[in-house]
Formats: sequence, structure tokens, C-alpha cells
Amino acid sequence: MWMVHYNYLNNLHVLFMRNVLIAVCHEDCHPSKGYCDWPGECRCRLGWTGDLCKECQPLPGCMHGTCSKPLECKCEKGWQGILCQIPVCSEGCHRDRGYCRKPNECRCKVGWWGKNCTQCFAYPGCVHGTCNRPWECNCKPGWGGMLCDQELKYCETNNVTCQNGATCVSLPEEDGNYRCLCADGYIGRNCEVDKKKVEIVGLVPPKPSLMLLKSTTTTPSTVSEDVLLEGDDEYEEETTKPNSSIVSLVNENESLNETI
Repeated sequence: MWMVHYNYLNNLHVLFMRNVLIAVCHEDCHPSKGYCDWPGECRCRLGWTGDLCKECQPLPGCMHGTCSKPLECKCEKGWQGILCQIPVCSEGCHRDRGYCRKPNECRCKVGWWGKNCTQCFAYPGCVHGTCNRPWECNCKPGWGGMLCDQELKYCETNNVTCQNGATCVSLPEEDGNYRCLCADGYIGRNCEVDKKKVEIVGLVPPKPSLMLLKSTTTTPSTVSEDVLLEGDDEYEEETTKPNSSIVSLVNENESLNETI
């Protein structure tokens, strides 16, 4: 049978159970969440904190959260993440182009602006242009150039003759001022060339090597310079000269290419 009695020594409450000395904790220390090694103290078990071990301990590292049970991290309003370390940006803030450092704000990344960071910055100096992505300068109709500062009226202010039903389109100066959009079957700067009249003439193949012609009778080592020159003249005389009609077609094709 257990023999229990109390002894008060120096105002410390000590419980004697046979030969075992057991410290009595602080009178308000939580019976299951706290413990003690010495009389009158209150040490908390894992997951609990406070003088009397009645408060839960949040998950280590929890920044903007609370707990209702040990090692929990319940985020306060405006925060998210495992440790409640990520702020919730303002409603509508673009998830890729915007960010925030505190709840309910929306900061734009480089190249974007606007309440929700949905508008891009055009290329610096862009006059009559817009952008779909940062630093673009997409010219509005009637404008051209790198900065969209050149008004495209060359076709209207100059006597440009686009032939055969072609349409004249004004271009920036660096692109040639204008371009004729040709109808089917026509080509050229001003669409003045009819494709049907353009004939492709093949080139005359190069003449065979003189050495190959002489190989059946004379070796290269025995052919003198005079013989080579004489043989070359004979080959040129024997070679069939181009037909005059072919020459005429070649000349006509060359003139068409120069026009194009």
C-alpha cells in the first residue's frame, strides 16, 4: 500500500511516494501539456508554449499565421503559403506581369504598367505605334519607320505608275518608298512584265578539255605550246556557233531581268 504524506520545506511542495521523490509542478501548469523537473516550475511539451503551457506553438518558421493546435500555421487574412509568407495581391493583378510585397497591392514587372499590369510600354520614342509586348513599336495604319514617325503617302503624293491593275502601297524611305502589288501573271518593280513572255534560256555547256581531245594521239608531255594554241583555234572553228535566234532570246531575257 502506498504511503503518501506532504512535507513543506522552504515553501516547496514535494510529494514523497515510498522512496521516490516527485516534484509538484506549478499549481496552474496544464496537467497534460506541461511537466516539471523541479517543484513549482512548468515546462511545456512539444507543440505547446506559454507560462502555463496552455497555448499552442505554431509551425516553426510560420510568419503570418496562428494555430489552434500544435505545429499548425493558419494564415492570417491576406497571406498564403505553407509558412504564410506569400502576400495575396490585389484582385485582378496579372499573375505573370505583376507581383506584390504586401497584401492587396499590385506592382508591375519591368515593361508593364497599369492598375493590374496589363499594359505594355512601347519602344522609347515610338510616335504613332502600339505594343503587344514590352518595347515593341507596331505602327498604326498610314505610318511607318522604326519609330512609326514617317507618314506613308508616297503613292498619293508622287506619280507612281503601277501597271496592269497593280495596287500601289506606300512604304518607308528605307524600304524603297513604295511597292506595287502585282496581279496574277505579272512581275517587276511596277508589274510591267508579263510572265508568259519571259522564257528561260539554258546556258551553253563548257567545251571539253583540250587534253581529252588530244589524249588518243598525243600525251600531255609531247604537246608543245604551239600545238596547244593551234589545236585551241581549230576547236573554236569547229565548235558550232550559237544560233542567231537564241542570241536574240538571251538578249531579250537579259533586258527583262534588268527591268525586274
